[in-house]
Amino acid sequence: MPEWFRIETDATDLEIIAIPFNHQPPDMNSGTYFRSPFYKLDAIDWISLHGGPDEIFLLLDSDEVVVGHIDVSGWAEKLGYLGWEMKDDYAFHGLTVARYAELVARSGLPEPVNPQVVGGEFIAGSVKLYRLFAKEIARVEQLNLEYVRDLNPPLGTEENYYSLALPYLPTENCLAIVTRIWTSLHHRTVSGNERDLLIWHLPVEKGRGFDKAAKVAADRTSWFWRAPRNEFIEKMGRIMGVTGLSPSRVIQDLFWGFIGLLRYARETLFHHGNMPQGGNAHGPPWK
Repeated sequence: MPEWFRIETDATDLEIIAIPFNHQPPDMNSGTYFRSPFYKLDAIDWISLHGGPDEIFLLLDSDEVVVGHIDVSGWAEKLGYLGWEMKDDYAFHGLTVARYAELVARSGLPEPVNPQVVGGEFIAGSVKLYRLFAKEIARVEQLNLEYVRDLNPPLGTEENYYSLALPYLPTENCLAIVTRIWTSLHHRTVSGNERDLLIWHLPVEKGRGFDKAAKVAADRTSWFWRAPRNEFIEKMGRIMGVTGLSPSRVIQDLFWGFIGLLRYARETLFHHGNMPQGGNAHGPPWK
């Protein structure tokens, strides 16, 4: 853990628990994207082994903002998650509908009626549910190893594991509480209903809005800690580009959009039309 992070978080009552990275993917050193999210599988194992019987845990991504009070009691008997319909023409980090069906068939379990892509940004539940979840993930992990032995590529993210594990557990899709919000000029899914949510997942704000918010959060006397909810949402929304785009952000997005266009052209010319990975290629919502 970097020393600067420990110092900055000393005043926030944050407990840091270091656990080993046991769920490293088979192609950990291949240079592919999205390797570190598999660490969440280790977090799930830790919760299932060390969590107290009455505790409820939320697993969140680092690029999320909590904008309201969360009552966790509703997830005592159902695992909360964030999921979208698995569309026929979409490959979510290699997990197509056809591949999903093949893996389910290999498992011998019944295929879900409405398969979903499950996001990795939100999992909530009691320890007893995490124990069931950990067992399902172990089953999917074994399935993946057998699939790779047949010279197939491994599952691409922890979200692929969730998508194959959660259909066999008691769950609740929490789209009314949390959603993935794209905030760039070129790919923007802001709906105007963000005030009704409790958690914003903001993938393109890493290195942007979060840098600015971190400076405010480091000051315990700032509005970050003291503002009423409506004021907090207004200020955070401006920083993160949720409630509007500043002129500097528009210029920045135009510049990086041009760089992205050059990268796409390079990939198209030299890699036979393969779409570059990362950035806005990262999953639902598709519109």
